[in-house]
Amino acid sequence: MIKFLFKGILRDKSRSLLPIIIILLGVTLTLLLSGFLRGMMGDIVDQNARFDTGHVKVMTKAYAAEQDQLPNDLAMLGLDTLIQGLSARFPDMQWTSRIRFGGLIDAQDAEGNSKGQGPASGTAIDLLHDASGEVERMNIRSSLVSGTVPTEPGQALVGHALAEKLKVAIGDQVMYFGINSSDEFAPVMKTLKQQNGLADLLDYADLMAGLFVFIFIAAMSIVLWNTGLLGGLRRYKEYGIRLALGESKGRIYGTMVLEALLIGTIGSVIGTVLGLAGVYYLQVVGIDISSFLQNSTMMMPSIMRAKLTPDLFYLGFIPGVVAMVLGTMLSGIGIYKRETATLFKDLEV
Repeated sequence: MIKFLFKGILRDKSRSLLPIIIILLGVTLTLLLSGFLRGMMGDIVDQNARFDTGHVKVMTKAYAAEQDQLPNDLAMLGLDTLIQGLSARFPDMQWTSRIRFGGLIDAQDAEGNSKGQGPASGTAIDLLHDASGEVERMNIRSSLVSGTVPTEPGQALVGHALAEKLKVAIGDQVMYFGINSSDEFAPVMKTLKQQNGLADLLDYADLMAGLFVFIFIAAMSIVLWNTGLLGGLRRYKEYGIRLALGESKGRIYGTMVLEALLIGTIGSVIGTVLGLAGVYYLQVVGIDISSFLQNSTMMMPSIMRAKLTPDLFYLGFIPGVVAMVLGTMLSGIGIYKRETATLFKDLEV
């Protein structure tokens, strides 16, 4: 039966071409937008984890309550013992100490006079020991415009835009003005989702992805329902002849659903191939949005990329197959309304 229906689909393009095209486009768009949304959110999460939140962060309770203000007077001291304990308890995670700060940067000329000042925020990280992994984690080598990675205490990296503003070059001295304290408090740990409002952002992204798939299923079901109705009208005599020959309504309805399943599968396979190809291209090449981020203070990558995940290999079959089968089931209900007494009249027409 499946082989017979498959041959009918290939030979009668008028009843299969339009649904396949609709499913193909719907599945392709579903995968492209779903993959791009996941890649974009993944890049934002990865960016925050690398540069700010970490996957988990340990801080004092007092600091956690005011962390948006970077209250370094509430930060922890004596971290060696704490890091050793964390490393022993969670050996699969890499622990490192960081200090975020904000203050005033003053660049001085050879005579000690100020040649440029400006507010700046920064992060103190361990760049002198390879075991910390901070150089690779922060992608410092590939991000350097000029100069090298610091190799001894007293050296610092300055953003290219800030360096141009302060008129400093490699080897120049700068002075930082900010807060310092020896207060110590009990530590508290926060996960990535508990920082920077990422919990709401990630939950919203998951909700929108699910809603997007649902809308596509509903929209394509309506379109394919109408397509099924039009196809049913064209095949009105065919169904009448089959009923007149004694074929049961249930069998006709079942073959319609099976035929719809084959059409949905064909369209979904082609759409999945095209969608995955598009997602892979956007994952490798991405979309450069750096021109839109020149005045942005939000921590996000300048190139938005899609993400090719295993579930994308079957995600497109949900709207593709389900919508086609559901649309055919809805349109095929009319078969049960056909009366045998009117069949010959229909055939005469």
